[in-house]
Amino acid sequence: MFALYISRNEPKSSRFWLGGVNMDYIKEKEITDWHPVVYKAWYSLSLDKVLLNGKDTGLCKPHDIATPNLDKCILIMDSGSTLCGVGNNQLTKFTKQIENGKKNLSYLDYPTITYVINGKHYDLERKDYLIVNDNINFLDESEIPENSKFDIGFIEFGATTKHGYKVWIGGDNFLSKFVTVFDRDNDRVGLGTPDFDNIKRIQNNEKKL
Repeated sequence: MFALYISRNEPKSSRFWLGGVNMDYIKEKEITDWHPVVYKAWYSLSLDKVLLNGKDTGLCKPHDIATPNLDKCILIMDSGSTLCGVGNNQLTKFTKQIENGKKNLSYLDYPTITYVINGKHYDLERKDYLIVNDNINFLDESEIPENSKFDIGFIEFGATTKHGYKVWIGGDNFLSKFVTVFDRDNDRVGLGTPDFDNIKRIQNNEKKL
């Protein structure tokens, strides 16, 4: 088992644990969301659906229904990718759905993007995935400079598995919302909500030692 906490504030406050995870970094002091690994090579989870403001994009289908493999998606939990990735040949369709027929979108025009993993919804808000003026800076609306330029923090990932699954990537702009636990013995990945106040206290105490 190993675990990651990727800080959005400063690199030195990120943490990597071998053999377990510091539960004091997690609200409720436990991991409640565990998801089975469906493709071991990349610590990949079943990506049942991708939603935009709650509406199904139709780009992915659940693994437990009788659909061709090419309609099914997996999501790599990948700390080595800064941005999220969209499955093979799906980025154009995905982008068009985000734009919804508009040009020069304002900050508020961008939707909430939701990954549905084993029936559990995980939201990416605008600040989680937007690139503002060529930077990934996780800015709230009140912090956005006037006349800013926006891009979505997604790239196309051209690989498919030997089973034909389309491969999406949960990059750092997704993983930084969680404490992520990789459990190889049980072939599962856990996602915990960071307890930011307690993390700050822990790390301030560490600095005093």
